[in-house]
Amino acid sequence: MQYKTEVLQYLGYQGQAVDDQLHYTIEQCWQDTADLAQVRYIVKQFDLCRRQNELLLKPGAVVLTGESIKKHLAESHSCYVLAVTLGSKIEQQLAYYQLTDLTRAGILDAYASVYIEQICDQLTEQIRLRAAQNNLQITDRFSPGYGDFPLTLQTAIIKLLRADVDIGLTVNQHHLLLPRKSITAVIGLQQDSSPKVTKCERCDVIECRFKKSN
Repeated sequence: MQYKTEVLQYLGYQGQAVDDQLHYTIEQCWQDTADLAQVRYIVKQFDLCRRQNELLLKPGAVVLTGESIKKHLAESHSCYVLAVTLGSKIEQQLAYYQLTDLTRAGILDAYASVYIEQICDQLTEQIRLRAAQNNLQITDRFSPGYGDFPLTLQTAIIKLLRADVDIGLTVNQHHLLLPRKSITAVIGLQQDSSPKVTKCERCDVIECRFKKSN
């Protein structure tokens, strides 16, 4: 199954044999993920305003800092900002496994990462279909932490979306999202004739096993 392949990739497997016990544990952890996930999300559209060398979201006046996000949204006139979380139950189970079973902890952590990416993919596809109805196209998702798009913007994004109030998503002193299995991202909206740019093309990380060539 595709999700199992992705989880093994997260775990660093590169074609090695996987024994029956590990296969069984992987299947159990997938069920754990599905049972424990409390998926909540917010998706809102904002206009983009360019003022001198600043890129702002309006309404809200949040400045999107960093050259990476400016390049990513260079052809976009507006964007969607989303926040997604799997909730606290998976965090609690991960904490338990980290004390009792490190193998399960690693697999569940990987599955939760794959699971939330799948949720984000589904939301992105909904946005893409909505845009296509108006002869528009979208960019890939771009999250704080990609390139020089700073993690420090997490607080402003959470406040802008009211994600702390509406879906229980907060930010710690290191600008990381809590619950940990959560994602914020920006998706540009642009004319259908604009060249589509992927987040991998805008990312400065060279050594990445997940980096795509297209």
